[in-house]
Amino acid sequence: MNKKIGEFMLQSAVDNFLVKPVKAFFMRLKSEPFASPDDLAEFCQTRASHVAQVTLFGYLKTRMGTKHRVLFEDEVFSPAIQDAAARLFSTCLADILLYSVARLVRDGQLDGKTAKAFTLQVYEQRLNDGLADYPRKEISDAVIKDGVSRIKGRVKIAKWPDLMDIYKTFRPSEVDIVRFAPVSEEFKEQDKIIVGNSVRLKWNDVRAQLVKRLDAPRLAAMIARG
Repeated sequence: MNKKIGEFMLQSAVDNFLVKPVKAFFMRLKSEPFASPDDLAEFCQTRASHVAQVTLFGYLKTRMGTKHRVLFEDEVFSPAIQDAAARLFSTCLADILLYSVARLVRDGQLDGKTAKAFTLQVYEQRLNDGLADYPRKEISDAVIKDGVSRIKGRVKIAKWPDLMDIYKTFRPSEVDIVRFAPVSEEFKEQDKIIVGNSVRLKWNDVRAQLVKRLDAPRLAAMIARG
């Protein structure tokens, strides 16, 4: 295996099974309102990354059983895992960002045009930031291009009030964890309901944190002023 990719996978394993659970515990303790639009953007990026990686790695660990350590180090399989995590992160980031901005529109009276511009700007910036250390640039470039195209399509066809529907807005990440996971089609068919539910449960916690910390009128006014 390429040494850089191997080191990246080892760090990912440490992050997801040791560091991230600890960070997640302390993240839930935060209750202060977002002080700026950047704080909201950071929240969306970190929570999207957490949901994507913890649910995907957890699913694969459960499906692989005792073989997961060996497969995580396999020169073919380990890059496929990280590719799937990158793609799922792009979907999760879109889901939580669209929902967050929809709340700013509904509760903070942010106008639709400004909401769209803010969404696209934050998404591209935070997707790039989240994949900045990815060892295979051709994959990260493809994920970014596809992700930007997909969120543009979602913003174009959706009405902001409709994005408050959590079952519709977060459905893409529930579907994509199964779509991108490097497992057989037979397993995907068997697992899609239970795995989708695991993503849904993770989002419940994230949305609760968001609602607690989002002062929509104040933040919407800051975004409108630019």
